[in-house]
This record gives sequence, structure tokens and C-alpha cells, in this order.
Amino acid sequence: MATLQIADDIIIKTQDSGSSASITLKFGEKETALVDVGHGISMIMPVLFAIQNQINKQEDDLQRKYYGNENEFLSKFKPSTIMIEEPEANLHPALQSKSADIIVYCKQNYHINFIIETHSEYFVRKLQYLVAKGDFKTEDVNLYYFPSQTTLSDTKGNIIPYEININSNGSLTNDFGSGFFDEAISWKFELLKLKTLN
Repeated sequence: MATLQIADDIIIKTQDSGSSASITLKFGEKETALVDVGHGISMIMPVLFAIQNQINKQEDDLQRKYYGNENEFLSKFKPSTIMIEEPEANLHPALQSKSADIIVYCKQNYHINFIIETHSEYFVRKLQYLVAKGDFKTEDVNLYYFPSQTTLSDTKGNIIPYEININSNGSLTNDFGSGFFDEAISWKFELLKLKTLN
């Protein structure tokens, strides 16, 4: 939570029956109910819970079987996979890019693999940066772009995705289709044109 700068801590209180729970975020000494914070934060919470649940399951198994130093303990985690659809939904751009940090951290420390469907330039750009910085290996990232153009469809009309890898310097081995990275640049040029006309 603190890494994503969502809150300093999260408090989950279950009711006596265990049938429901309340979620509160802690900011310093102040506590705020999850329902009273931004919609984006409530949207990313299930993703964070799924990740934490995956970690907890493995930790519980390992603690019953294995006692050793922390590095040896973490190395015993078995590879697992979590699928996430549009983790960027309703998130501030800074939080979209920070979610890439969480993905990389979980991959490196808990051997969690992720299959992520995203439209976020910020998420992809952060992955490029982390690879270029040396914090993430190129072989640990596979991007697949699903174009909308019918020219990239098979004879049955099915869209043919193509692979884009991240080189060690952060560059991409292939271009995304139009409307992904170039959209913001296009509008920037349009604004410049308007300024020069006025």
C-alpha cells in the first residue's frame, strides 16, 4: 500500500459472523473508509488482495515445511500466475505506472507471473524504464499487441496479435498500432497548430 502511495496501511475488520467486512485505509493517524476514497483505489484493491492471497497461501505452506533464512525462504516459492484485466481502470497516471513496480516486485520476490490486459501507456512505459534500468529482465516481459486493423486478420477475420519485446535499453522491438503511444503526441501537435494560428 505504501509503495503504491495509496495509504500507509489497510485495516480489515470482519463482523462477528464473518459474513462481511469493512475496509479502512490509514493515512498517518487518520482512517478513511474505502467507500469514501477515490473510485480508482477501490478498483485496484481486488488486484492487491488477489496478489496478497497468492503470497499468503504459499507462505502458509512453506512455514509448515521449511525454516531458514529469508532469501532461502523466498526462493522456495513455486511459480504461480494471476490474470488481471485493465489494472489501470480509473487510476491516476502515476498510480498506473507504480502498478508496474508491484508486478515486477512480485515476479522477482514471489515468482508470480502475470497475464495482464491493458491499454495503459504509463504501465508499458514504466516496464520499459525498469528493463532499461536493469531492475527487470527482457526475457521476463512479453507484450502482445492486438491490432484493430482488418489487414492484420486471418482469412476467417480473426485478429492476429503480434509480439513486442523490450530490449535491454528499454526500446521496443516493434511498434504499437496507431492510437496507443502516438495519440498524446498527435493531440500535442494539434494544440501547437492551434496556438500558431491564433
